[in-house]
Amino acid sequence: MNGLAVANSDLGLDVHVRLNVSNDDSNAGSDYPWGPTRWADSELQEPLSSGEYEGYIGPWYTSTIAIQTTSFVSLVILSVLAGFVPRWRREPESIPFDPMWSALVAWSPCLMFATGRGYDEAILALILGISVFWLFFVDGNKTRHLRVGILMMATSVMCVLGWKGFGPIAALMAWMCVMIFGNLWLFLDGRLSTNVGVPITRKPWLMSGVLFCTTLVCIVFLGWLGYGGTFSVIEDYPLIFLLSIPFAFIDGIVLFVFVGFCLWPFVTSRLKYPEQNARQITMVACFCSILAAGMVAYISALWTLESQLWNISLFECMLLLGNNGRYATILVLPMIMLLHLCRLDPNESQQPHNETVPSRTMLVALTILLPIVMFTGFHGQQLWQDDAGASLAEVLDEDNQSFLLVTDESLAMHSLYVLKTNTDLDGTANLQGYWRSPSLTDDFLNATSVDALLVAPGVDYSIDESLWELQTKQDTPFSISSWSSNSEWHLYLPV
Repeated sequence: MNGLAVANSDLGLDVHVRLNVSNDDSNAGSDYPWGPTRWADSELQEPLSSGEYEGYIGPWYTSTIAIQTTSFVSLVILSVLAGFVPRWRREPESIPFDPMWSALVAWSPCLMFATGRGYDEAILALILGISVFWLFFVDGNKTRHLRVGILMMATSVMCVLGWKGFGPIAALMAWMCVMIFGNLWLFLDGRLSTNVGVPITRKPWLMSGVLFCTTLVCIVFLGWLGYGGTFSVIEDYPLIFLLSIPFAFIDGIVLFVFVGFCLWPFVTSRLKYPEQNARQITMVACFCSILAAGMVAYISALWTLESQLWNISLFECMLLLGNNGRYATILVLPMIMLLHLCRLDPNESQQPHNETVPSRTMLVALTILLPIVMFTGFHGQQLWQDDAGASLAEVLDEDNQSFLLVTDESLAMHSLYVLKTNTDLDGTANLQGYWRSPSLTDDFLNATSVDALLVAPGVDYSIDESLWELQTKQDTPFSISSWSSNSEWHLYLPV
C-alpha cells in the first residue's frame, strides 16, 4: 500500500519548496529563488532570490524519484525497527521480531500519506528513535543506563530541531535542557527513593501529565516574551494561540498518533496498571509527554501565524493545514518502547504481563483506518498545481518568459514553487513567476506584461476576454483536505 501511495501521489507543497531551493542553479546558497514562503502584508512578491531557507535539505533532493525513494526506504526501515522486540521483553529462545508492530507502522495512513508525498517524517522518526535505542539491549534498571539514555534523548532532540530549521543556539539549548533536567531527575529520585513508599519521581502518569502542562506553560511564556522563532507569534496573538492548542492536541496526538498508529487500544490497556513505578518507564513517559507538548505548541504556533499572514480565520487555517499533525508521528518509536516497558511486571522487571489487547477492540481500530488507508494507497494525493504546471510548461517553451498566478494568500508561494518545479526547476530558462491576490491583479497587469495568466481554483476574478483567451482548464483532483473537486483552474494566454 505504501508503494501504491508513492506511485499515485504528487510531492507535497513543502517538498516542492525544498526541491527548488536545492536545484535552482541561479540561486545563491540556500535562498528561495522566487522569494520566501511568508510575506508581510505590506510587501508584494517579486521573483527574486531572497530569504534563506531555514532547515536541512537532504542530498536526495535532486529529483522526484530520489525524494520518494528515500522516503519509502526510510519508512521500510522504520517499520522493521518498530517490530524489533527488546531482549528483556521476549523469551530467550524466541525470535527478536514481532510483525504486529511493524504492520501497525506500515498500516498508518499518516505515514503512508507522508511517504507518498515525499515528506521527511519517517526519517525524523528514525532520528528520534535514537532516544530509546539503548533500551533495545538493556532494561534501564541501572543508573548508568539511564544516564546514557538521557544523553541519547538530548542528542535526538537536538538533531530533530536542527533538521526542522531551529537555529544552532536553540538546538544546543534544548540539548542542555534535556541533559540538565534528566540528570536532576536522577539526583532527586536517588534522594527521594531512600524514604518509605514510591517517590513522585517514579509515578510515570502523574509526572508526564505535570511535565506536559509545564512544557506548554514555558513555551507560552517564552513566546509571549518574543523568543523562540515561530513561537514568537504568541506575543501578538496569545488568545488565538491558546484557542488552537486543544485542536492541535486532537489533530497531532489523538488522530495522527493514537488513532493513526492504532495505539489507543494498547494505551488504554496499559493504563489498567497504574502501579507501574519503574524509573525507565517514568523517564520514557516524561520524554514522550514533553515532546508531545512541544509538537502541540509548534502546530498551534504555525496555525496562528499562517492564519494571520493569509488573513483567514483560525478554523479555515486548521482545515487547510490539518496535515500538520503529521509532525507528531515522529513519536512512534518512543511510544512503542513505552508500551513495551509497561508490560514489565512492577515487582519483577524481567517478567512481562501476559495480557493482550482484545481482538474486537483491535478490529475496530483497524476498521476505522481501512477507508483512509485504501484511499491513500489506491487514489493517493494529487495537486492541481502539478497539472497546471505541466500545461504551463507547454506554452512557456522559451527563455526569459513570465506568468502570473492569481490566487488568495493561503499557500500562494507554495503553489508558485510547484509551478516552478514543472516549468523551470534549475532556473536555466530564467522564468519569472509572480502571484497576486484578485484585488491586486488588475493593477499588476496594467504595469507589467506577462506571457501567461493562471487563475487558481475557487478564485473570484473576472478576466478581460478582449485581452486574454482561454488556453485550457481542468477540474481539481479530489483530496481529503478539499473534500471536493468542483473547482477548476484556468490558464489564459494573451490575445
